[in-house]
This record gives sequence, structure tokens and C-alpha cells, in this order.
Amino acid sequence: MRNFTSFALIMCLCAALGACKKSKDEVQPQETAVVNGKVYGKAFTMAAGRARTDVSVVTNTERVVVNLSANSSFNCASAETRTYSVYFRVPKKVGTYTQASSDIWLGFDDSTTDATVGFVSADCMVQIQSISNDRVSGKISFADQTSGSSVSGTFDVPYCQ
Repeated sequence: MRNFTSFALIMCLCAALGACKKSKDEVQPQETAVVNGKVYGKAFTMAAGRARTDVSVVTNTERVVVNLSANSSFNCASAETRTYSVYFRVPKKVGTYTQASSDIWLGFDDSTTDATVGFVSADCMVQIQSISNDRVSGKISFADQTSGSSVSGTFDVPYCQ
């Protein structure tokens, strides 16, 4: 009985310590902010997007390709042109990808010159939180100082099959 009492006392102490509140000074990321920032120095707020699959020619692995656009009419039926502003591809699986992972490719499209600046910077992160038959969602944060482009936030886009 004495061992049971000691065990119960230890469990209560652990539960009490685990219930402590977090410090008010801790900064929590804004989980619901839609992807926004600047693309070529101009304000960007994601209005629509889409995801699709491609296969890496080098590694023969499937990747998810996500296009984010400020154009609200952008969708799965939109042509493969530079109608999106932010583009990235990562392996087709849930996970967090950074410059160190070498499985990431990012791009910003300049609609005035029809050019894409592709890069992998030390300041990049893509987190794929879920992939289903019809949706891809996650978080991104990346910047390219040369083009004056940086975006961050969350996305949830249709998965075009």
C-alpha cells in the first residue's frame, strides 16, 4: 500500500507540473495568416492556388508542385503560364523542407518580364502538413533579397489530378 501511495503522489506532482501555463512572453506564430509578403517589391496576398504532381527526372521521385497566385480566378483549369506569383516543389509527402534538405525548389514570377527567379535560400522553409486526394495544405516562409521578394503564411489549395 505504501508503494501505491508513493506512486500516486509522484503522478499527482507530475500532473501539476505539466499543467503550468506558458510564459506570457512567448511569441506564437500566427497559424492562420494566409501567404502574403512582397513579390518583386510589390505587395502580394495569396487569393488562390493549386497543387499538382510531377516526377523528378534526376531522382525519379514524385514531388508536389504548388502555385500560389494573387489572382482569385486562378484554379486547376488555368493554363500553365506565369499567372501565379509564388511557386515551389518539394517531395510528395508530409514533412518540413529547408535549404539543407536539398529537396526544395522555390520561385518568384515577375509578371512584367515573364521571368522566374528560382532559388534555394538559407531563409526558406516549406512545411507540408497534409496531402489528400483533393487538397494540399501547409506553411511557407522564404525570401530572396536580390528580387525584393519574401513571403510567409499558410496555404490550403486544391490538388489537381
